[in-house]
Amino acid sequence: MTRFKPLAIYLVASVLVATVMSARADAPAKKPAPKLASWVHVFGCPTTTEHPKRIGQQDLVLVFDDGEIVNINISKLTEEKVDDLRAFVGDVKGITLVAKCEIAT
Repeated sequence: MTRFKPLAIYLVASVLVATVMSARADAPAKKPAPKLASWVHVFGCPTTTEHPKRIGQQDLVLVFDDGEIVNINISKLTEEKVDDLRAFVGDVKGITLVAKCEIAT
């Protein structure tokens, strides 16, 4: 049994060293979260049947730097959500498009 004692000590030491080395290894690099690159705000035609302060359908299309595009229907958001959306967009530059509406009389 005495000749196996150095081998057992070597194996235990090897496992401990391997465990410590793997714990110190760098974690895999995380992919950075995409950033908002631009936006397009589209106003629809005014409507009188809905809430009087609303001007009709409104959509906000968010364009991220990784190519992802997200469409948000602003008309269906609460005032709190609109405020959160404004804060998220911040100073990012974008464009506003207004639909040309013709009303027949």
